[in-house]
Amino acid sequence: ENKIRRNMELKLNEHKNNLELVVRNRTQELLEANEILKKEVIIRQNAEKELKESQEKYKAIFENSGEALALIDSDGKLIMINNEFEKLIKSNKASIENKCKWTDFVMNKDGIARLITMEIRRRKSAEYWSNTYYFQILRTTGEIRDVQAIISIIPGINQAIVGITDITEIKNAEDEKLKLREQLTQSQKMEAIGNLAGGIAHDFNNILTGIIGSSEMLQLQIPADNPVHKYIGQILSLSEKASGITKRLLAFSRKQYIDLKPIPVSEIFDGSEKLLKMLLTDDI
Repeated sequence: ENKIRRNMELKLNEHKNNLELVVRNRTQELLEANEILKKEVIIRQNAEKELKESQEKYKAIFENSGEALALIDSDGKLIMINNEFEKLIKSNKASIENKCKWTDFVMNKDGIARLITMEIRRRKSAEYWSNTYYFQILRTTGEIRDVQAIISIIPGINQAIVGITDITEIKNAEDEKLKLREQLTQSQKMEAIGNLAGGIAHDFNNILTGIIGSSEMLQLQIPADNPVHKYIGQILSLSEKASGITKRLLAFSRKQYIDLKPIPVSEIFDGSEKLLKMLLTDDI
């Protein structure tokens, strides 16, 4: 009996020792697994924290970029817009996000198909097509604005960022600049015409000086009762009037001040009457 009892005790001790070894090994495995799990939890928490911080950072950039930005899907639907986009369209996020397409605000509806076609081609071969587009948008207030849109595809997802810049003031300034350039060109043309007129008037004035001088000399030599004398008077009168015209042309070409004076209308009529009596004969 003692022998049997001893054998049983030995076997019990052996089983006990084996069980303790298994428990120790299992406990160690559990401790190691628990450490690994803790590390994984910490890594996941850090990743979630970094992801949250990244999302907040990019959201802050998106909201405070100073440019109208919108996140769109493959169909052009506005998934998310920032505050500047609200100001540009004169609407709010609740009325736009996931309800409107960015093309809904394009003024020229005939040009939407062209814009979409260009964007599809650009996505297939981006190196050959620009991602910048120019068009007009219609605000909810009815106001039309000229804009520049840049579409950037986000890698890995079927979405894109649209950045829209209001260039209405720039375009108006360019139109005003073009208008001023046209006015300058017209002014230069007028200056050229003035110089030409001045040259012609100068030459014509020299000719008139000779005519007036010769007429005066001839008038001194011909008696007043001679019928030719009155014709010489008409030549002098008309030459003086022509001289006045050339002086005005010269003043115009030189940008001189013209001293305007009132002239009795009767004098003009009297001069014209004498001329018409000589020109209009009985057969007219």
